[in-house]
Amino acid sequence: LTGLPVYWWIIQHPQTVWPAVFGVGFGFGIAQALAGSTIYYYCSELFSTEIRQTAMGLAYNLSVGIVGGFGPLMVDSLIHTTKFAPGIYITTWGTISTVALVVAYRAHASGKAKLVHIREEYP
Repeated sequence: LTGLPVYWWIIQHPQTVWPAVFGVGFGFGIAQALAGSTIYYYCSELFSTEIRQTAMGLAYNLSVGIVGGFGPLMVDSLIHTTKFAPGIYITTWGTISTVALVVAYRAHASGKAKLVHIREEYP
């Protein structure tokens, strides 16, 4: 979700390098640290142990290949429409990921799904 604000900040200050350093370094760095540290833990519990490695490898590589692989093509085709295309692209996929997490958490809260990493407090 940090893509559009960070990209907007960089575009507003093209004469200096500091928005890029702080925006990309800290803005994307913190977002990547939060997402990258939990994604494997969360996703590994979606699959049974018999197929976990294959399913995780397939899911990860397909998603990275589609989203990351087509990213430059999509941004290049949209950059003629708006100069904020890279930020919009990153923010769109971040929003989709956030919605997926909210849906999974609500399914867990209603009892429709069991997320093992969310444990009940012990008295």
